Amino acid sequence: MRLYSALGAVGVAISWTRIVAVRYEDNDEEDWRIRGRRNQSRDVETETARSLLQEEHTVRGGVRLASDDLQVDKRRSHAITSLEDALASLVPVFVCMQVAVAVVAFVVGKSHGDTEGYSDGADEAISISIAEHIQKEFKIINKATHFRKARHLIKERGLKELKQELIQAGSLDPSTGKVRTDNSCPNVFAKIAAGTMKQPRMDPEQEALGQYKEKYMMCCNRKMDDLQWNTTGPDFLPRASMAHRHRFLTTKNFHWQWFNPLVFGLVPQGEGGVSIDKALEEALEMKAAALEFANNIGGWSDSIGLFVHVYGHSGVNALFLHVLDTSELGPSFGYHFNKNLPLDAVIKVLREEIARGQKKRATKSRTPANLDLEVFQDEVGETYSDLSEGGASDEEHHHAGQVCDGKDDGRSEHPTASSSNDGRRPQDAGNKSSESGNHHGVGESF
Repeated sequence: MRLYSALGAVGVAISWTRIVAVRYEDNDEEDWRIRGRRNQSRDVETETARSLLQEEHTVRGGVRLASDDLQVDKRRSHAITSLEDALASLVPVFVCMQVAVAVVAFVVGKSHGDTEGYSDGADEAISISIAEHIQKEFKIINKATHFRKARHLIKERGLKELKQELIQAGSLDPSTGKVRTDNSCPNVFAKIAAGTMKQPRMDPEQEALGQYKEKYMMCCNRKMDDLQWNTTGPDFLPRASMAHRHRFLTTKNFHWQWFNPLVFGLVPQGEGGVSIDKALEEALEMKAAALEFANNIGGWSDSIGLFVHVYGHSGVNALFLHVLDTSELGPSFGYHFNKNLPLDAVIKVLREEIARGQKKRATKSRTPANLDLEVFQDEVGETYSDLSEGGASDEEHHHAGQVCDGKDDGRSEHPTASSSNDGRRPQDAGNKSSESGNHHGVGESF
C-alpha cells in the first residue's frame, strides 16, 4: 500500500512539472517577440543600413540561440511526457495487483473464519465432544438402527479421541487404561464392583447371580428412589427407579473397553481389546447373568427387560445394565424411554458386524462380478433393516406393554411399555434431554 501511494505521488509531481514547463515555454516566446519589435523600431529611425544589417544579424543570432533553447525544452518536455505515459500505463497493473491482493486476503480470511467457527455437519463434529455429538445426532437411541449408526460415528471420530475425553472427564486412569474406582471418581457402579462403595442390602441378592457372581456385581438404587418408583413428580422422574423391581448389573472387569456397549469390540487388540466375536460373547453372558438373577431372586415375573444407556446419554461412564421386571413399570421408564436401548439390540448389531466381516473375508477369493453382487445385496439388506426399524408400527403401539421378555427374538427392538395398574403410557421421549443423574441416583445412602 505504501508503494502504491509513493507511485501516485510521483505521478502527481510529474504532471505539475509538465504544466510548469509548458507555461515557461509560452512566456519565453512572447518575450522574444516583444524585444524584437522594440529593437526594430528604434534602429529604423536612428541606425544606418549597416547598423540595420548588424542588428538583423544580431537578431538572427539571438533567434538562433532561442531556437536551440526551445529545442532543449521540447526534448525535456517530451522525456517528461514519455515518463508520465509509462507510469500511466502501469496504473492498471497496480490496480489489478491491489484487487488481487484484496481478493486473496478475503478468501484466506473467510477460510480461516470458517475453520474457527462452528458449522453443521462434519466440521461441527470436530468442534464438540463425542458425548455432545451423540446427544445431538441421536435424540432417541432405543433401537438397533440407532445403535448401529452411533457405532459408525464412534469409528469415524476415533477411539483415541474418546479415550482422551474419558480421561479429561476423570473417568479413566491414563496409566492403566482402566475405569477409575477410587472415591474421588464419579463412576458409581465401578466403585461398587471394586468394593470402594458398599451396598450392604445387596449382599444377599449377589448370591442370586449363581455362577456369574464372581464376574458381575448386582447394584441397587437408593432406597428412597426405589420407594418412589411410581411417583410422577418432575423432581423424582430423573432418578426414581423405572419399575417396582429394578436392579443394575455391572462388571468387575474395569478395562475401558467395557465401560459402555458403544465400544464393545472396537478397542484394538494391541491395547488389550477383544474382537467383536468376544464382545458378543460378553453381551450374551451379561444377558444370561441378568436372567439368572431374575430367576433366582424370587418375587419377579417372567417379563424381564434388559436395557443399557449409550455413552452420551449415560450419566455414569461405567458399565451398567438395567434389569427391570416390566410387569410393573413406573413413570420413570417413560421419562427415559428415548434412551432405553434393549440389550438385544446391542447383540443384534454385534452379530451383524460379525456377519459382515465374514462376508468381506469370503469375498476376497470371489470374482469381481460376484463380489459386486454380494456387496449390493449387503447394502440392500442393511437398508431394508434400517427401514424396518425406522419407527414404531401400529402393532407396537397396540402391544405397548410388551418389552424385552428375556428371549432373543428381536421383539425388544422397539421397547414400549405402560404402567401395570393405571394404564399410563410412556411419556414423549423426544422432549426429554439426557440427565446428569440418569443412573437413578445410586449413592451411599440407601
